[in-house]
Amino acid sequence: MRNKLSSRNGLLSIAIAVSAVIYAVIMLKLLIFRGRAYGFHAYNLVPFKTINSLLMQKQHYNFTMWYRNLFGNIVLFIPLGIYFPLWKSRFWHTWKLAIAVALLIFAVECIQLLSAVGSFDVDDIILNTFGALLGLALMKGLRLMIRAAGGNEQG
Repeated sequence: MRNKLSSRNGLLSIAIAVSAVIYAVIMLKLLIFRGRAYGFHAYNLVPFKTINSLLMQKQHYNFTMWYRNLFGNIVLFIPLGIYFPLWKSRFWHTWKLAIAVALLIFAVECIQLLSAVGSFDVDDIILNTFGALLGLALMKGLRLMIRAAGGNEQG
């Protein structure tokens, strides 16, 4: 019985690792290697400036741009809140995950700015981190459901 359980966990670990690598490659393509350069260095350092503009002046944006900027920046980063705690148990702590993701996204935003493939927007860091925290909330909810069903005897 123990061998079946450990081989199942091994296969699950491999599947998680492969899906995390695929996610990372897709995100690198979307964020860094997207093949378009702005040719200038745009930035926003004022927290909630872009978010406020998207929410309060929705009529000034076409729907696709509005949706991608607001919800895309959240949804695309939900997997970070799933993969990080599976990778390192310390990321089950909300604040540790928030700091790690914010630092990672800060680095990505700096790369985008310096390479002119995007702009630096502090609101992206806020929205992306919120997305990762949603992923963590989903993981914590799933973990509670598994424990309540008796699926984890070890705690």
